[in-house]
Amino acid sequence: MAIIEINRNPSPRELRWFGFLFALFFAVVGSVARWSWQAPTVATTIWGVAAVVITLYAALPPVRRPL
Repeated sequence: MAIIEINRNPSPRELRWFGFLFALFFAVVGSVARWSWQAPTVATTIWGVAAVVITLYAALPPVRRPL
């Protein structure tokens, strides 16, 4: 018996939640980098990469399952 069960066939609703949580996570990480670490360049890079990935995630549904 595995400690963690991996859902190999998530529902569309679960995929939408994952996308939302992914965006929220990188928004928080970028904010911490910006204001706690005083690293605006790092924060901008994190936000930029996350924006590209989230845009692809939203625009191309076949990309959702591999992520």
